[in-house]
Amino acid sequence: MKAVGLYNYNKLEQIIKQDHADFYPFFMKTMQSNSYNPCNMLIASKEIFNEYATLLFSILDKYHDWISVSGNSTINNAALRSSGYMGEFITSAF
Repeated sequence: MKAVGLYNYNKLEQIIKQDHADFYPFFMKTMQSNSYNPCNMLIASKEIFNEYATLLFSILDKYHDWISVSGNSTINNAALRSSGYMGEFITSAF
């Protein structure tokens, strides 16, 4: 959580809750786990991968729109990397 900041994480959670209610319980269970291990790789069939990619980029597109419109992030190395961290959260929950 330190790498992305609670403010940015809360926005990600809000986007998932509002736009992907069916995925939200899985996301919360993963993020509240005492044994959370972030990951950024997925081995899946083409159909599952397409489902994952659609979900991932739908969420990240909305997150990027929020950052760019509201100016909630300055452009620095941490800000440029934040979407990668957010993607790891989503991938781990998927």
